[in-house]
Amino acid sequence: DGAGTDISVSTQVLEMQRSLLATLMSDGVAVRLLDSAEKSAPGAQASLALPELYTGLTQAVWSELDRAGTIDIAPLRRELQREHANRVSALLLRPQSLSRADARGLLRVQARALERRIDAASRRPGLSPETRAHLQDSADSLRQSLAAPLTRSGA
Repeated sequence: DGAGTDISVSTQVLEMQRSLLATLMSDGVAVRLLDSAEKSAPGAQASLALPELYTGLTQAVWSELDRAGTIDIAPLRRELQREHANRVSALLLRPQSLSRADARGLLRVQARALERRIDAASRRPGLSPETRAHLQDSADSLRQSLAAPLTRSGA
């Protein structure tokens, strides 16, 4: 009986990626990076800054957008990208979950830039229907999250 040993590698990879995204995009990591920047002595070796984390993470997850010409995004990569876009959207819709104003502002700037990049890539000729739908859906999610009225705690 092999029913108990049928393991989906792609599902396991996606779960690991989701866990890593949850950690890297958490409020705790954002606060620690912002705090460490404040503690650094002038002229000292700079630690990882929050903008670097957000930029590097976005570039790595959405690296296909930087390719010239027609792109096609593999299903597992689309899942990772969807997860990233969903996490960004969720943080934009619940700004109180990011306790620091700098983290919120950086995330909004990153989301605007990403939405424009995805939107431009979705118009490229020769995309598979799945890739085009994925890109359009991701851009729409970010656009709607950015356009939603902000509800700030204490206001």
